[in-house]
Amino acid sequence: MHYIKTSIPRLLSKVRNVEGWLSDHEALFLYHAARMVPVSGEIVEIGSWKGKSSICLASGLSASGKSAFVWAVDPHEGILVAGKKKGVSTLSIFNRNIRGAGLTRFVKPVVSTSQRAVRHWSKPISFLFIDGLHDYIHTKQDYLLWKKYVVSGGVIAFHDGFCGIPGVWKAIDEQFFQSNLVDIGTVSSVLYGITGTPNFFEKMRVKSKITFIRFAQHIHALSWTPWWVKRLFIHTFIRMLLVTPYTIAVYMNK
Repeated sequence: MHYIKTSIPRLLSKVRNVEGWLSDHEALFLYHAARMVPVSGEIVEIGSWKGKSSICLASGLSASGKSAFVWAVDPHEGILVAGKKKGVSTLSIFNRNIRGAGLTRFVKPVVSTSQRAVRHWSKPISFLFIDGLHDYIHTKQDYLLWKKYVVSGGVIAFHDGFCGIPGVWKAIDEQFFQSNLVDIGTVSSVLYGITGTPNFFEKMRVKSKITFIRFAQHIHALSWTPWWVKRLFIHTFIRMLLVTPYTIAVYMNK
């Protein structure tokens, strides 16, 4: 695998020109997590649409010099609106965006649903990014189907999981928080965990962070809470309590 150094301004310039729902901080998280994850394994994203997140992951992977690929799982059948498919295939746009970013050799498109793709999967995963259909059933299904392939020390992340979409949060709270995790963090709406068998201190750390996250979710859900309270309390104070090395890399822009 060839090593390609990508500057932060260049990365953001690439992804800002690609349609999708990803903030700059979330883009940087995907880049740094793919670059920094200390274990070997493939990178899998569930839901790639037009390639915005794929470019971030592949850029981080290329900067790491690791011999792996970003496996971008998406049926490319448009988007789902009110239970109905809307739009045309996005595969050609996805391929064009990946090619335009110069990352074709790092990305393996898997034109399939998550449920079908996992039937043919056997490789270890170092980083799993779940960003498919955002309802409870599909988020839960994606997590349960793929989690067993994530190696100890790997990262599992959910887009729109922190103060985001209720279905994603419910799957995280009921399923993800019950698994073995040595740390938890957030970047914008991304909620992620580092897998592994925790020691006593790691268990206490994760338990306290889950408490903070649940409290933040409760405050966020209150319709009468002023926006500035949510911003100050959740997006400043609570986030400071949820820091990990991945979060630091994002906000220090390293």
